[in-house]
Amino acid sequence: MWRSRKDPAGYASFLFKDEVEIDTPQGAIVEIDLGYDESNAARVFTGNVSRPDQERIIAKDSMTKLLQTKVTQSFLQATPQDMIRFGLKLAGIETYSIASQAFSPKDQVVANLNVHDMIRQRINPYWNIDFAPYFDARDIFVWQPLARPKEMFLFQYGENILEMLADGEIGMFRTVFVPGLDHSQYITISHPRANGIALVETVHHFIQDDKLRSEIYYKLESE
Repeated sequence: MWRSRKDPAGYASFLFKDEVEIDTPQGAIVEIDLGYDESNAARVFTGNVSRPDQERIIAKDSMTKLLQTKVTQSFLQATPQDMIRFGLKLAGIETYSIASQAFSPKDQVVANLNVHDMIRQRINPYWNIDFAPYFDARDIFVWQPLARPKEMFLFQYGENILEMLADGEIGMFRTVFVPGLDHSQYITISHPRANGIALVETVHHFIQDDKLRSEIYYKLESE
């Protein structure tokens, strides 16, 4: 299961055991909870089957709807929130979390792009904003500024960092599965090859040798 600030859509790839017989037609709702037992299981993905009846079942989140919905209108005296709400309604998205901060309206903005690209290529650069549009683990659309909380997940050398696969300002490490961890969160890394507060860019949850594992792609931030 992959989720990223950079890629347009999160997706999950999975197989059922031979003894499990579940019909998974295209468009079927997929909800994935992972954990070491039922008491600490956490939702990591919500989406729909996009490719059934293949060797592996592929499901993607609702960003696919935004990618398939083109906005042809021009907007007059509109704010980013006006444009985003219009695009979400056009794509049939009803649940969302959009930044409440005030932005000055622009005289005219020509969209002529799908909803995702309208946000990335029109709204963000026109208003000089760096909010990543994405759907969270429960398939709720999010367009919000990053927030650095007082308490963050801590990943330490010799503790829960199993392997540092790439170090430096931009790197990646493998760890045990952590319920509640997602991209666009800040974490603390304590390792001889990487140390400090980092922004999670991408998470990859998977099962290896019957064990839950996560690969965390990060970018170190200045204090």
